[in-house]
Amino acid sequence: MNRMIQSTKQTRPALIASSVLALALAAGSATALSGPEQTKRSTTSSTVNNDARLLHFARADTLIGSDLMNNASDSIGTVSDFIIDRGSGKIEFAVVKSGDFLGIGGESFALPYNELRYHPTTTGFQTNLSEEQLQRRTEFIPENWEELDDTSWMQTASDWFSGDDVDHTEDSIQEAVAKGDREEISGRITRVLRKSYKGDQQVFVVVEDENNEQHTLILGPSWYVMGMEDNIQRDDKVEFSVVEYDTYAIVADGQVNRKSVTFRDNEGKGAWDTQSTDKPSRYVLLSEITGMRAEMVGSTVGEIQTALIEGGSGQVAMLALDPNENLFGLGDELSLIPWAATSMSVNETVIIDGNDAKLERAFKMPSDVSTLRTPSSVNHAYTVFGLDMPKFKARDNTAANQYGDRDRDAKHHGDAWSKDSKLINAMRDGETVEIEGKYKGMATETIVQGAPEARVLLVTTGSGTQRLIVAPAWFSDRQKLDFENGDTLTITAKRATIDGREWLSVIDIDDGENQWSFWNDDHPIWSN
Repeated sequence: MNRMIQSTKQTRPALIASSVLALALAAGSATALSGPEQTKRSTTSSTVNNDARLLHFARADTLIGSDLMNNASDSIGTVSDFIIDRGSGKIEFAVVKSGDFLGIGGESFALPYNELRYHPTTTGFQTNLSEEQLQRRTEFIPENWEELDDTSWMQTASDWFSGDDVDHTEDSIQEAVAKGDREEISGRITRVLRKSYKGDQQVFVVVEDENNEQHTLILGPSWYVMGMEDNIQRDDKVEFSVVEYDTYAIVADGQVNRKSVTFRDNEGKGAWDTQSTDKPSRYVLLSEITGMRAEMVGSTVGEIQTALIEGGSGQVAMLALDPNENLFGLGDELSLIPWAATSMSVNETVIIDGNDAKLERAFKMPSDVSTLRTPSSVNHAYTVFGLDMPKFKARDNTAANQYGDRDRDAKHHGDAWSKDSKLINAMRDGETVEIEGKYKGMATETIVQGAPEARVLLVTTGSGTQRLIVAPAWFSDRQKLDFENGDTLTITAKRATIDGREWLSVIDIDDGENQWSFWNDDHPIWSN
């Protein structure tokens, strides 16, 4: 059984890892996002990778309006919004209003999200940039941020902070389409996928022909394809002209539901590389998604009230839908729709790729989204829509290599709390016991010399006060175990002998309303 951490306590921020780089960008302040509170329901799945790192979710309205600090803990501005990729939902930049820092009060900077470091205890971000670095980058000011993909600003910005070389894959695809032999494929779309290919996220479709043979085809960049006015969805009937490339087939043009569509011209150039006025913009402000109408199968089903961000990866994971009042009798519950099950058309409407049955079963947003810490706690949100849960890989930067206090503790004190340590093995091999008693308090103790301290739960039982190891202090503190003296607790624990001393180690705690779990099968959650 996959265990998870549960809670319905007050909202807490999620953890985000990165460090900063600045480029100036004129942008407005964000619109506040809000939503009703909803108790989380548990989900489990045997397919979840329990070896993945802990997840760190936060509502968009928690992150928008947060402070940006420098290494001296001086406030240098406020995060007023985020620039996201329309297709992938990846946050590319945080828009920061500078205040009076550097004598340039009121200006806005675009800071690459890869270079941000989020502090959940202060609900804010931090930058490693010096004043000189910030001043040196103020010259990059696009006249219209919505046209970033049509200007050199984004490429210049990306080159400055990543140092990536130009990828010539697109040139080879164009040549293949221009010179290759065409093949006609027709049938019904059975799957719409967004996958990284050659350094960019592309839309793949699986088309089943009349002989029940399946063909995997590449349409184009996700931001363009999923932003088209006539959105690509499952069950669409298509007739495509394709050219083989690599191990896939590239779609040039054809028909979707009898409407003509062109992805690439006769020279192989993508429609997204043209200067067409009806082309969707690649980048959108996160705040602008709030309040958008949501449609499914051609009917309005509600309104987007906020978004759920996974902090470490900088990914918009899900959109929170406020359904129409008469829809399935859902009332005020917010339904979480995976980003990959949505698209945003040029008319700024969110299209949900689903049906009534899926929407009715959609995962409901808990009042405290930071309790969604393990893959198993959110996997249901994706399986309902027939999707694999994203890996939510932490951004590749120096902060990602030191992700949170867990990694820093291990670096300084060894792996005393890791899943294969002597300490954890003793806990794992111990006898399982059930304890019921009254909450007495929480103490801090060193269990293994030189290792990070642990939080120890004190519980009064019929045989006296029991002392139970909860978790390393850094992890326990994030769970906000808000018990009051005298609360009745039911605890599953393991007996363990550590350095000659007998201990009880908590597996899970139940206070009658909520449950907090600290182990996934045979290893502790903090070691994920």
